[in-house]
Amino acid sequence: MTFRTSAPTRPAYPVAANSSLPPFGGSEYQLTGITGFGGNNNIAITTLSNYAGADNILFYPTQPFVDFGGISFNTADGDPWNIYWNGYYGVLDFNTNPVGYPNSVTIDFSVTETPLPAALPLFGALWTTKKAEGGCYGSPLI
Repeated sequence: MTFRTSAPTRPAYPVAANSSLPPFGGSEYQLTGITGFGGNNNIAITTLSNYAGADNILFYPTQPFVDFGGISFNTADGDPWNIYWNGYYGVLDFNTNPVGYPNSVTIDFSVTETPLPAALPLFGALWTTKKAEGGCYGSPLI
């Protein structure tokens, strides 16, 4: 899966997240890995996190794409971040909000799907990617 976030005063950052098949059925994807760039200074994302009580579930194609627990990740500088839904898409930063309570910092959040490459089934792999503006991210899951 790849999703894109942006805030009114910040550029959009593409983020790639790996998922297994939807374990909950329908449109709920439990994220199992994450890469990309985020934070205030476009720092590399290293791992998923449980900061702010995140459940790290992505809903697609239905909106909202995350729930109140949202998706949390760590950046290379050691800072956890959280993207959540509380009637709006919000973002939390451990440095300014160590407890992880919702605030009024809003972001734009979008998810788009990339079709399965035609030849990939020949390799016996499952490809779970989503496409963000400016690039395609993802990895085969074996």
